Amino acid sequence: MRRFVMCIASFTLVAAAPAPAAQSQSSSAASRSTCDAKYYDYLVGKNLDSARDISGTNYRVLAQGAAAGAAQPKRMTVTVDKGNQIVDVSCN
Repeated sequence: MRRFVMCIASFTLVAAAPAPAAQSQSSSAASRSTCDAKYYDYLVGKNLDSARDISGTNYRVLAQGAAAGAAQPKRMTVTVDKGNQIVDVSCN
């Protein structure tokens, strides 16, 4: 009887645990929903004219220190300083 109770208790704990597959699916979906900023990190330190190499239309240029507004993970943001030098390329 003791063995039966232990078996049922173990089964209950395993059944109550969250499924790891659901967590990995949500993290992979989140990585797919981001922009391609990692491909344009070579632009950091260059003049804003170099941003003409960016393909696609879902990006913006933002002055350093300006309010970023609402986050949009699929949009790439190119941040420039006062001298139009690119200081950051990120997804937001």
